[in-house]
Amino acid sequence: MKCQISDCNHSDILTEEFGAQELYWDQGSSPVVVGDLLIVPRLHGGDSWVAGFDKKTGKIRWKQARNYDVPAENDNGYTTPIPIRHNDRDAVLVWCSDHVTTYAADDGTLLWSCGGFNPKGNKLWPPIATPVLSGDVAVIPVGRDDRKQGQIHAVKLGGKGDVTSTHRLWERDDFGVFVASPVAYDGRVYLLRNNGGVVCLDPKTGKPYWEERLPRAADAYYASPVIAGGILYAAREDGMVFSARIGETFELLGENDMEEQILASPVPFDGRLLIRGSEHLFCVK
Repeated sequence: MKCQISDCNHSDILTEEFGAQELYWDQGSSPVVVGDLLIVPRLHGGDSWVAGFDKKTGKIRWKQARNYDVPAENDNGYTTPIPIRHNDRDAVLVWCSDHVTTYAADDGTLLWSCGGFNPKGNKLWPPIATPVLSGDVAVIPVGRDDRKQGQIHAVKLGGKGDVTSTHRLWERDDFGVFVASPVAYDGRVYLLRNNGGVVCLDPKTGKPYWEERLPRAADAYYASPVIAGGILYAAREDGMVFSARIGETFELLGENDMEEQILASPVPFDGRLLIRGSEHLFCVK
């Protein structure tokens, strides 16, 4: 490579070395750091792979091909790898192309894979929302909630080889998400649906504890929700930011109009909330 990843845009470097990325939308995946490696996913309509780059030199230490024959656009991946532990090894879990795969972080060995998420062969289901972990369960967003095709599946971590028939725990097709990733908190998983519905579910069974709704509007929710101190924060595209107490029940606490488009997820820190709008970066106390 001609420069270190830390010195310039990783998407531009990858394009220079490996060719253009064939995505319907723009780059969405984020790299993650595991030990001394930067794990980079390149999941698109062309040659797809996951690779580990030395974070000091930018050189590839390993590169694992990840190509599946799937319906149109389902191989366009916007999700971010999730660092996990597999037995005594660091690993990363990757969701794209109707498959969940886990790779050893140190050398890229494929540890296990799971399919069966799209038996009807539905097309135009690009994976955008990143899965979430709760204990030893991965909750996987499948399909498109914006088209009333959203589903939620769960897979137990671990195993070896193809675990499709052994580690799939449950699936639901009566609710799901589209862009906003689920969030795990205090043993429960929370979904922010495309139209503002909020679902709290048991990650072990898929059974909802409750379903509620944020105030309706024509605009959708593209930012992922965050939870801090038992309060869920959700930003709608039109700039409305909602706060709700969650847990056994749902209680809407407030709403604030930031008066500009919001697509990025809020970030809680030190009793404050960072919110990136289309024109400003806000810090709310």
